[in-house]
Amino acid sequence: MMTYQELFECGENYHQYLGRGTRNEILEVSKVADLLNTDLQINQEALDQLLSISKPVKLLVAAEMWCPFCQLQLSVLNKICEINSLFKMSIITKGRAEDEIKSRLEIDEVLIPVVVILDERFEMVDFYSECPSGSCPSYEYENIKSDCKLGGYLNRTVTDLIKAIK
Repeated sequence: MMTYQELFECGENYHQYLGRGTRNEILEVSKVADLLNTDLQINQEALDQLLSISKPVKLLVAAEMWCPFCQLQLSVLNKICEINSLFKMSIITKGRAEDEIKSRLEIDEVLIPVVVILDERFEMVDFYSECPSGSCPSYEYENIKSDCKLGGYLNRTVTDLIKAIK
């Protein structure tokens, strides 16, 4: 079994991950990225919380480009990494997660995206599947995408990540 550090090092960065997508999948991700690049997307409280993290945080993410929740969640996580450079993300496939981390996380099924939050020593701090606690207003993708337009999804994701880290 690979260590978290080995998994992180063999994973892909966000741009490599995007390169695995179809034209339509990449288009969907770019729509989400455009939403996240507006000035109204992150409130001051969430931004202050994010910038208050002063130690490295590694996000080991199991995801696939065909998954709408992955397209959304990884765009949000990438934005978080852009805002605070101490956050680094590495992406592995669902298949690798099933082989390498499913039993460690003691989960019955790998529901992507799976985000394993690691400290600077590659030790697990916390993890979540699909959405951080409370970040999904519903499981309807279009509702989540609409919420993203209002900045709610990004702000709740930041808040939930910070709670897990602190």
